[in-house]
Amino acid sequence: MCCHPRIAISGLGGGTGKTTVALALCRIWRDCGLNVVPFKKGPDYIDAAWLQFAAGNACHHLDPYLMSEDVIRRSFLHRSHGADISLLEGNRGLFDGVDSRGSYSTAALARSLGIPVLLLVGCRKVTATTAAVVQGCAAFLDGLNIAGVVLNELGSKRQETVIRRAIEDHTGIPVVGAIPRLGDLDFPERHLGLLPVQEQVRREDILGLLTKRLSGYLDVSSILEIARAAPDFQAPDTSHDHLYPTIQPPEEPVRIGLLRDSSFHFYYPENLEALLHSGARLIDLDATRSSSLPQIHGLYIGGGFPESNVALLAANHSLLDDIKRSSLAGLPIYAECGGLIYLCRSFAVSGRRYSMAGVFPLDLELTNSPQGHGYTRYVALSDNPWFQKGTTILSHEFHYTRPTAPLSGELHAVFRVLRGNGIDGSVDGLTMLNTIATFGHIHSLSTPSWAGTFVALSARYRGKSRASHGSDLPGP
Repeated sequence: MCCHPRIAISGLGGGTGKTTVALALCRIWRDCGLNVVPFKKGPDYIDAAWLQFAAGNACHHLDPYLMSEDVIRRSFLHRSHGADISLLEGNRGLFDGVDSRGSYSTAALARSLGIPVLLLVGCRKVTATTAAVVQGCAAFLDGLNIAGVVLNELGSKRQETVIRRAIEDHTGIPVVGAIPRLGDLDFPERHLGLLPVQEQVRREDILGLLTKRLSGYLDVSSILEIARAAPDFQAPDTSHDHLYPTIQPPEEPVRIGLLRDSSFHFYYPENLEALLHSGARLIDLDATRSSSLPQIHGLYIGGGFPESNVALLAANHSLLDDIKRSSLAGLPIYAECGGLIYLCRSFAVSGRRYSMAGVFPLDLELTNSPQGHGYTRYVALSDNPWFQKGTTILSHEFHYTRPTAPLSGELHAVFRVLRGNGIDGSVDGLTMLNTIATFGHIHSLSTPSWAGTFVALSARYRGKSRASHGSDLPGP
C-alpha cells in the first residue's frame, strides 16, 4: 500500500484560476521547506514549465488519453517518491474530456489516483447558487473526493460570507480559500494560454507578487491537511526501469542534439528521460546563436513559438544550411510542430515570408486562429525508419500554421489522420531519409518504442560516419 500527501487543483472550466492557485501553493510550500512535486494533467507544456519553476522540481504529465491507467499510476508514484506533497493541476473543467461522458477527465484521473480535489469556483454575480454547483459536482462521479473549495473573483466580504455558509451548510465541504478580484495579477498570455516562462524575464517578480497576494486568501494549512488525508491505495512496481522498455543501450552513448531555447522548448521531461535511459547523451543547442551543429548523431527539435524569433532564426543561415546538409547526409532528426516549421522551406508571419532550413519543399503561414487543436490519432501509411506501416500513434497538436498550397508530390506523408487535423486535415508528418517532422507531439509513455528507435538510428548513423571518416565529425 502507498500513502503520501497529494492534492488536485481543478475548476469548472478553463480560465478559472487553476494555474494561479497551483503556482502559489507550490511556491508557498517550497518556501516552507517542503519538497513539492508538481504534475500537469493533459498535454500542456506552458503551465508545466511554470509549475516546475514554482516548485523547483520537474513537472511531469499524466494524460489518460495518451497513457494507460497502469502507466499513469506507476509514473505518478515513481515521480512522487520522497515528496512531501504532490500537486496535480487539472485542465479545462473538472469533468471535461474528449466526449459527452467526460472520458479522460481530471475527475477520472483524480479518482483513479485517490487524489482529493480542491475545486475553484468563480463567484461573479452569484451567491447561494454556488452551493448547488458544488453539490452537483460532488455527486456527479462516484468515488470522486471534492475535499475543499476555493472561491475566486469575489466582489465583497458579504458575498463571501453568504457563499461560504451556503456551501458548507448544504454540502459539508469546507471553503479553504476566498480570493477577491485581483486585476493586477494577470499573467501575460499568448494564443490560448500563458506566455512561456522561458520568455518571461520578470518571472521571479511575477511569481513573488502572486505568492504574496494569494497567501493571504488561501488557508494553506487546511489545504495541506486535505492533502495529507489522501487515502492509501495499492502501489504497482514504481521503479524507473519499469517505466520504459527494457533495451540494450549502445556501449557508448550517442550524442543527440536538442534545440532548446526561447523558440523551441516544448519537451516532455519523460521524452528526454527516455532518451537518456535508452543510451543518449543530450547536447543543448540554441537555434539563434549556434552557428553549426557540434559532433552529434541525432537531432531533436521540439515545439515552441518559432514565430516569436522568426527573424533571428532565418538570419542564422549557417545553422539552417548545416541542418539541411546533415539531414541529406542521413542524420536522424525528429521534429515536432515548431520543429516541422523550422525544417520547411519558408514560413510567413504577419505578411512577411522567411526562409527556413528547406529540408522539406513546403511553405507555411501563421494564421490568426488554431488550425489544429486537441488530441490526435494517426496511422502510419508506409514503413519508414521511425514507424512501421499500420502503427497507430496517439499525440496532441496545437498550431496556428497551415500550408499556403496543397501538398505536392515531392512530399512524403507519414501518417493518415484518423482524429485531428495534422498538416491539411487528412495527413500529417513528412519524412526524408532519417528525418521526420510532424505537427503531433508524442509522449514516450504512450509511444514507448520512440526513444529506443531514435537511439538505434543515431548509433547506426555514428557507425556509418566512423566507417566513412575514421572518427566522428562536427555534423556529418
